[in-house]
Amino acid sequence: MGLVSVRVYGGAGEIGGNKILINTKETKIFLDFGTSFTRKRRFYGGFIKVKRFRILEEYALTGILPELPGIYREDLLGNLTHMNTNEPLVDACIITHAHLDHCGHASFLRSDIKLYVGATAAILLEAREDTKMGKEPEDQIVQMKDYRDGRVFKRQMDTFSTGKQLKIGDVNAVPIHVDHSTPSSYGLVLEMDEARIAYTGDFRLHGPMRKMTEDFIERTSREDVDSLIIEGTRINDPLIHSEESVMLSMISSLRDAQGKAAVALIGPLDFDRLRSLMSAAEHMGRELVLSPKLAYVVDRLAKRATNIQVPELRSKVLSVYLEPSGSGGYKPKKDYRGWLRKFLCECQDIGVRLITPESLAKQMGKYIFTLCQTEDLPELISIKPEPGSIFLFSSSEPHNEEQEIERERVINWLELFNMRPVYAHASGHASQGEVISTIEKISPRTIIPVHTEYPEMFRKLLERHGIKSKVIEPATSQEIVI
Repeated sequence: MGLVSVRVYGGAGEIGGNKILINTKETKIFLDFGTSFTRKRRFYGGFIKVKRFRILEEYALTGILPELPGIYREDLLGNLTHMNTNEPLVDACIITHAHLDHCGHASFLRSDIKLYVGATAAILLEAREDTKMGKEPEDQIVQMKDYRDGRVFKRQMDTFSTGKQLKIGDVNAVPIHVDHSTPSSYGLVLEMDEARIAYTGDFRLHGPMRKMTEDFIERTSREDVDSLIIEGTRINDPLIHSEESVMLSMISSLRDAQGKAAVALIGPLDFDRLRSLMSAAEHMGRELVLSPKLAYVVDRLAKRATNIQVPELRSKVLSVYLEPSGSGGYKPKKDYRGWLRKFLCECQDIGVRLITPESLAKQMGKYIFTLCQTEDLPELISIKPEPGSIFLFSSSEPHNEEQEIERERVINWLELFNMRPVYAHASGHASQGEVISTIEKISPRTIIPVHTEYPEMFRKLLERHGIKSKVIEPATSQEIVI
């Protein structure tokens, strides 16, 4: 023992921003390299924007990124010349899923540090980048631009599915699917001569695909796990809401709002929620009108993903919203630009229904207008929902003050139109009981809680349940020897 160490550079005492470095005698691997929104909002927002030409310098100074040599893109180092090395000092980064708090800052990693990512997650990452109009450095996980010469190229990326063994130096990393609020989410088992480490990523046991998480727990429990790195977003929350209960709540709310407008806000990568909303729409005889960005992701997955069921846009329940163009027209080839023009033309060619705001306004009771970002809320001005219309809050629950403020802004928009908010959500994260039962079944020697604001609760809860695993609360960048 003692030849393997863990350093948590992001995710210690905060929700998200996971950056976990595993160091053996031969190999260094990051597990996730996510955006720390907790740290970022301390220094940026409003009128305070980061400067592209010194973005790494600013982020290293503020602690948004760890000041580590040999891992960052040379074209963005600026004055941080002391952090430049000929060879990368990290061998690889394994991304557990496509949420930005786990992968967003992989955009800053050197191009010769290979990324490993789930096959479907790679499609999601690429689709998200396709719909970005002006790609800043933080938007370049898949496709990079070298700012020294303008060259654009794809990053080294290997894809995997559950059970595939990733041989990286002296580490055998085995990804095993888990259930979360986005497809292609994985936990990891790291097999080394000196130690066994398991990492849950983000997971739950109350979702439609709970069997996948059970597979991870069963597989991991057969290992002699020295350390379990486990998420604890909801370690303080014992409540559980199922996806089925969300669907039933949607149906009830839609029944109460017959003949009136219905607008839904769901996560852009949450296909369990999209299926629930589709089921509720079919039950109530309504049609989902998807925002173009959400429709684009659905279309790309339907065409390229092989291991999940995704609805086709030509389904009788789905259509695509034609947001007003800059010219005021609605002709795809004439009035739109970039990815949106190409996508809308594709939709038109294969017979996907394109719905204008005027059509929505005339037949409010026929549709559910489905958004995937709060930036689209001003579209309510175009569709003019009548008083008593409903707004289905069905995206992630707020975890911090900034998200609470964002929700307040949504409520302010709803009050403008006298719309009724309805909360219908099931978390993508394990509840307190699910976290504890997972630890009990895997029975690791030590626990390293991440992705939580309450790491101190683990020790108390394990003692209460008679679980002998030792809890190590990680401090940022502190070495934990396994």
